[in-house]
Amino acid sequence: MTEERSQTIETYRTKAGEFAEYFSLFPHRAQEVARGFSFLAKKNPKTVELGVGTGGDTGEILQHTDDYVGVDFVTELLAYAREKHPGTRFVEADITEWEIPQGTEMVFGFATLLHLNQEEVADLFRRMHSRLAPGAVIYLSLKYGRYRGFMKNDRFGVREFYLYTPHLLKKLIGARYSIFYAGRLDKSTDPWIMVGIRKKNVK
Repeated sequence: MTEERSQTIETYRTKAGEFAEYFSLFPHRAQEVARGFSFLAKKNPKTVELGVGTGGDTGEILQHTDDYVGVDFVTELLAYAREKHPGTRFVEADITEWEIPQGTEMVFGFATLLHLNQEEVADLFRRMHSRLAPGAVIYLSLKYGRYRGFMKNDRFGVREFYLYTPHLLKKLIGARYSIFYAGRLDKSTDPWIMVGIRKKNVK
């Protein structure tokens, strides 16, 4: 693990309470969750949420499915998610190593892959492919911009971020996936993108 990644995890761990309070100020992504499920158009799909954090969007996802697992690498953030959603399956793991359940049909990653570099993103999609169901959908939000990595030092502490464009993502995910949706979101001063990706039914 790089020093930058370690610093990011440490910031989330030591400031988990402040993050929980901060995240609570934002509305849940009900519209985006509903849009993601509409792309799949299947009842009760097998769903994974990458980067659960404090579970702010988990409740919205659970309105569409009860076949769910959420993953995050920060114990302290997951504690808030478990408190909000008792009985829900959460896993503490690093998504650069963790394998999604076989047959997963829907994957959400809201503000998650922005902590991964392009090599890690490419590897994640490579590893997921054989475990995703045919036609599975991955729906992501990312910070938008010409690719670069940077360390951000704010009131929470130091964290590592990466910027992405749909064009770069298309290269990283390879020919076994297709990007079928890309939309801009303007949140405060930072441009964001929502990206819908589908697993192609090819070997």
